[in-house]
Amino acid sequence: MVSSAIDEYGIETKKHDEIREAIEKGSATQIELATKLPQQLSAAVWIDHDEVKGVVKAFVYPPLGSGRPPTETDVLNELKAAGITGYYILTEVLRRNIEQIKKARTSAVFKVAEKRDAQVRVEISEDQRTAYISYTPPFGGELLSLEQALDNIRKDGVLFGVDEAKVKEILENNTQLEKRRIAGARDPVDGEDAKIEFLFDAYHAKSGPKISDSDIADFRDLNLTENVEAGAPLVKKIPATDGIPGMLVNGKDIKANPGKDVKLPKGKNTEISHADENLLVASTPGAPKLQHGKVNVDDVMVVNNVDFSTGNIDFNGNVNVRGVVNSGFVIKATGDITCSDTVEGADLHAGGNIFLKRGIKGLGKSIVDAGENIFARFIERCNVSAGISVIVDEALIHSETSATDSVEVTNTKGSIFGGNIKTGNIVKSSFIGSEMAVKTLIEVGVLPHVRKRLDELNNDLKVKKTEFEAESKNFAVLSQMAGRGSLNEDRLAVYKELGKKLGDLKDDMHDMTDEISQLQEELQQAADGRVEARKSIYPGVSIQIKNARIHIREKVNKAIFIKEGPDVVLSSDIPE
Repeated sequence: MVSSAIDEYGIETKKHDEIREAIEKGSATQIELATKLPQQLSAAVWIDHDEVKGVVKAFVYPPLGSGRPPTETDVLNELKAAGITGYYILTEVLRRNIEQIKKARTSAVFKVAEKRDAQVRVEISEDQRTAYISYTPPFGGELLSLEQALDNIRKDGVLFGVDEAKVKEILENNTQLEKRRIAGARDPVDGEDAKIEFLFDAYHAKSGPKISDSDIADFRDLNLTENVEAGAPLVKKIPATDGIPGMLVNGKDIKANPGKDVKLPKGKNTEISHADENLLVASTPGAPKLQHGKVNVDDVMVVNNVDFSTGNIDFNGNVNVRGVVNSGFVIKATGDITCSDTVEGADLHAGGNIFLKRGIKGLGKSIVDAGENIFARFIERCNVSAGISVIVDEALIHSETSATDSVEVTNTKGSIFGGNIKTGNIVKSSFIGSEMAVKTLIEVGVLPHVRKRLDELNNDLKVKKTEFEAESKNFAVLSQMAGRGSLNEDRLAVYKELGKKLGDLKDDMHDMTDEISQLQEELQQAADGRVEARKSIYPGVSIQIKNARIHIREKVNKAIFIKEGPDVVLSSDIPE
């Protein structure tokens, strides 16, 4: 295509082919265009459009004489006149060539416009945490598909965090866009620190007075002490976590900070479980406590006084009371109980020994029992039992006392008077009874714990027999009905259940009878035992050795009583 402005140069038609060849080569070429040129002529533009390649070239002639120089507008107007629209104009190339033509007054051939497909340009932040794209719509070219755009984004190094929905939106809008964020890093999630979980009431959240069913608070029962056995779990550690790594847009990991570890608060009498390294357990029975950041298990509980500040004590270990034990309170210990000051009207229950350094006034209501021995300065008006012996320094007064082995008052002026004393082997005191003939019953060779169990068994056996007889009558009636086939489904179920119950009752009675026989045999084989009054025994005292009994009618000095045949007699031995 040759513009009218070029025709004014008087170019010979045969020269057009040479011009086109020069344009195709893409460089300026010296061509003799006309044999006769006018003295003055404005610059001219020739446009060549290669539709197959989608390229437009401009051939620009300089002016002649004082003719008007070429402008960028001249070229753009020629493009418009040639019907070339929608192409991408190479504005900078056009400007640079026009300036050169003006300056050198030489012709030039250059690419001025071209088809361009839609483009995305990727920009990644310096810290690799954010990616942006700039979008250029097509100029006579093709649109980008979403997959093509994503592929270009990946090729430019964005491998993570791309918001595909946002990219799709940008492509569908198909408008020029600069630096829109389309991808972001994923922040790391730091690990959680290890945590400690107490499996006992470390902060006494559960302590406080016990509330009865009638909403009455018992301030003697404050639940201040928690007991555990050896091996009991005390503290669980929830391990720290590693965290979750983050990721930059280039696909590289962002390291997460792992959580901080903590140590199990191992203290006295605790150990790490062999089965679970994250579990702290008790190595001995006792009461767990959190003290100065450590968990200890105390096997000895020490209190100043037992009163409303402590409430009743129930401890898995030994209890040491430095002061007094007030009336109405209860001490229970799986080990020993030691009371250094007075005890009055309180109950004491120990799996081991009980030490009453200042004695106890029971006020007719105290119960004192020990799995082993009871040692006391004095005991007055109490119900006392010991798995082995009761050893008193000064006096055992008006008390119900039982011991498997012996009851002894050791002081040279010590005495036993009033109450009932039962022991398997020996009762010994300087004085037994009193000049006032206080009624005092002493039983030896009786094995109190065996006798107590026998009484329980005989009572239970009586109840079982009564129940068995009553149910047997009901079963007999149902058996007759069953024989006639007159039992409906409900009665048949009752009949079967009753038969099972009778079988269970029969088994229970058989077991009880066997145990009673064994205990009776044990009583028969027990030693006869003896009663010693190192100084005197007074009227009002009754002595029973197994099934033989004697009533003391007059004062006897330095006496030992033993069983001889069917009788209790005064031994010829002299007590030490």
